[in-house]
Amino acid sequence: MSAAFPVHLFNGGLLAYVLGAAAALALVRRPDAARLASFSLALAGALLELAASAAALAQAEPPAWNLPCGVALFSFGVRLDPVSAFFGLALAILAAAVSI
Repeated sequence: MSAAFPVHLFNGGLLAYVLGAAAALALVRRPDAARLASFSLALAGALLELAASAAALAQAEPPAWNLPCGVALFSFGVRLDPVSAFFGLALAILAAAVSI
């Protein structure tokens, strides 16, 4: 398993959360469709985050990546070490249960 695998899962989970929020706003006039779309995408995001945390726990070296912020001198570094992966796993399980 490559080090980029949890990174893609983590980013995919965040993207699913953002798409769920956008779907709820786009479907504001149809509450049933908005609820179904946002909760479905929240469940997908939680499952992707769960998979990213489990994959990061299984790796020997924690995955790390940089997020550009638009300023050349500053960048945000993200590292999914075992402690953060454990808490991410617990939060993903809770988020999946809540979204169901």
